Amino acid sequence: MKYIVQLENVAKHYPAFSLKSINFNLAQGYLTGLVGPNGAGKTTLIKLLMSLLLPDSGEVCLFGKTYSNAEKQIKERIGFVYETPHFYDEFNLDTIAGIIAPFYSQWDKIIYKKLQQDFDLNPKAKFGKLSKGERTKFALNVALCHHAELLVLDEPTAGLDPVFRRELLEYFGGLISEGDTTILIATHITSDLDRTADYVTMISGGEIVLSSEKDRLLEDYKIIKGGVELEKYKNYFIGYRQNEFGIEALVNGASSIIEIGVDNDVVLEKPTLEDILFYTSSRKTGGKNE
Repeated sequence: MKYIVQLENVAKHYPAFSLKSINFNLAQGYLTGLVGPNGAGKTTLIKLLMSLLLPDSGEVCLFGKTYSNAEKQIKERIGFVYETPHFYDEFNLDTIAGIIAPFYSQWDKIIYKKLQQDFDLNPKAKFGKLSKGERTKFALNVALCHHAELLVLDEPTAGLDPVFRRELLEYFGGLISEGDTTILIATHITSDLDRTADYVTMISGGEIVLSSEKDRLLEDYKIIKGGVELEKYKNYFIGYRQNEFGIEALVNGASSIIEIGVDNDVVLEKPTLEDILFYTSSRKTGGKNE
């Protein structure tokens, strides 16, 4: 498998937060979801990947190159949408696009205009007058119209209406199916990834807590539900919730499920990505959530 993004032992430290020795590979031609609760480190990792921050240690490598010797070549091959897009508020969209276009040798006016129509954007509207969703649509328009090999998207569906959000995710799926584009989506909306992601990486507390093919992840993990007597098996739990009626827990591996279920009346359910994120993150506080 070919990787177009490789982070090796990357760390970034702040007084109240640290991104700790991150090792992360992005497989070419797939859509990878980077998920985690707010404050987990997703945006910091994205900024390091985009050279908006410099790591305190470790190496960030894209397309086999590092920013120290090939920043222009790397960034020309990336389409980037930040969580809160910033452009010139007083300029209209076509004027802004005209300013940006010369920076990309493969800027495609035909794609730009088509996406402008598909996204229902007024080319004469001033950026500062746009809604949050419209700003995101314009940022996506810019990111998608220069044949980027890598799309890095930080919360790209935030502020979008449900219909357009679904259409956009289907569009991303189409890009992946063509085989020439790699997509990284950082999001806390895990339902966006249920149908589209090939791989999922979860980050919590500045650490990657798991990284796997999405389908394997959903197959290996199970939600187990039973009475309060299951608390004695809590060492098997990745995370759990308990109340007076019983226990719901996340477990991984057939042996754990068999061990717990032998003498207990339990119910097994397939988890969602949100379930896995919730329980994997909560284990950092002891695994019990009232």
